[in-house]
Amino acid sequence: MDKYQKNAVTDVWTELIKSMPPEHMSNRLIQKRILAIDDLEELKKCSTQNDKNTYILTIVMKCPDSNIFRIFIDALQSIETTANILAKKLEKAYQLQKDGQQQKMTADLIAEEDEWNEDDWLNCIQFVAKNLGKKWKMLGRRLHLTESQIIDCEENNRGNILEARTSMLLSWRDAWLDAAPSSKKGELIEALKKCDLNLIAHKVSQKQW
Repeated sequence: MDKYQKNAVTDVWTELIKSMPPEHMSNRLIQKRILAIDDLEELKKCSTQNDKNTYILTIVMKCPDSNIFRIFIDALQSIETTANILAKKLEKAYQLQKDGQQQKMTADLIAEEDEWNEDDWLNCIQFVAKNLGKKWKMLGRRLHLTESQIIDCEENNRGNILEARTSMLLSWRDAWLDAAPSSKKGELIEALKKCDLNLIAHKVSQKQW
């Protein structure tokens, strides 16, 4: 998947988790050789529909097949239920992602005008972690962390949700620590906005923490 397609899946992630019929989707994706027989065994270990769909989506997001996005949508469209509606939402989300790229480029340019030092980033991460609420996992997906990375942050900080959020944001930051971070502020602000956390995004942009 390209980045627009991944973002589109993230946009509809919650609805996909809740509404996809996992048995039908797994059968269709096995036919297309996206899932393997071993994956069926793993799916059997999942106790809920949400867990099964999370497993399926994680495989789909990691799939190297350049046609995976189209294959996934076709699989949804083959189901005469709400999954068909999800396919339309996914296609719309993809188009919105492409249309929104120009806005992201603008945000990146703004970010480049104001370089942050180490203290700025640590203060920002602490501020965001304290104010994320229940949308912290959604933000992690927006920042292109894998589902396993997010789960690890939660498991390693069981009982301390603030530490879990902080750990997740630090994982994202550490991934590009040795690279030029000039556009990363814009990426974080854009991700916050896509989670409808506009006030936090504004405060981050103004360094109001």
